[in-house]
Amino acid sequence: METIKVDSEGLERFRKVLAEAGEQYKEELKNLERLVNEVVSGDIVGETAEDLRNKYLEKRRIFTALANIIDDAENYAGVQGRKFQSTISDITSGQR
Repeated sequence: METIKVDSEGLERFRKVLAEAGEQYKEELKNLERLVNEVVSGDIVGETAEDLRNKYLEKRRIFTALANIIDDAENYAGVQGRKFQSTISDITSGQR
């Protein structure tokens, strides 16, 4: 069995990476939505435009859910990091 080393700083770095990934993902999602809207409102018309818009709208729920999952993971990592730090503090206090 392998040992996994965990420390407060590592958990905080992990939370920050999740936060950055979430922000980047949301920014890319906004860009995608803007591009789809630009294309279907100007360059493509008719059934093709409606098909593209409908396909995007079908997937948008999934895209939004993924953004929410990233946010939840960031929040969870923050909570677990604080709990971990609290546990370490309690153990340290008990050893004195």
